[in-house]
Amino acid sequence: MVKLLRWDLPTSDITYRKTDGSVSVAHLAHHFGVPEDILEKASSSDVGKGKQRMIVFEERVIGTQETERRIAALGGHSFGVKFPPGHKMIEKEDVEKFSPLVHETDAREKIEASMFLSAMHRAGGINFSVKKPGGYRRNANTIITINAEQLASAIASGFTFFHNEFSGLVFGLGRKNEDGSWDGKIPIEFLTFSTL
Repeated sequence: MVKLLRWDLPTSDITYRKTDGSVSVAHLAHHFGVPEDILEKASSSDVGKGKQRMIVFEERVIGTQETERRIAALGGHSFGVKFPPGHKMIEKEDVEKFSPLVHETDAREKIEASMFLSAMHRAGGINFSVKKPGGYRRNANTIITINAEQLASAIASGFTFFHNEFSGLVFGLGRKNEDGSWDGKIPIEFLTFSTL
């Protein structure tokens, strides 16, 4: 389900909103052939383990008293999503609250050769944990951090970072392109490398 919501929606037959990447719980349950309550339970199975990747929410249908339950990934999309649920831009005044940002990798040589940390093929940006490693990459041999001074400097230089209030992750989106998308790159001048 995470793969579908973060990567495969544009090539699926499922209707989704381009603004927040959400889909109807009823439509997704039908797609997987499971009851809605089972799908909702599966979407919250990672809550409390520090890895919340999806959220189910309810919203009122405009002009009616009806509500609709929807589900969305909280970030890390491979396709453009304007407003993933829970995303808030980090301002220069907030850097102490979030720093250091921590990213784990096994690709140090490639990052240093390219001169930037990249989101690769994800439009959702580079995943960072706040203040400590997240433990998401089993093969990681390098920790990359962005301290408060580096983060403030990156923001002042036009690089964008969003904190997701539901997952706790920070997404480094890089700079905006002419088409309004982000380039997904953070130059190494804003990074500190250390070996695990």
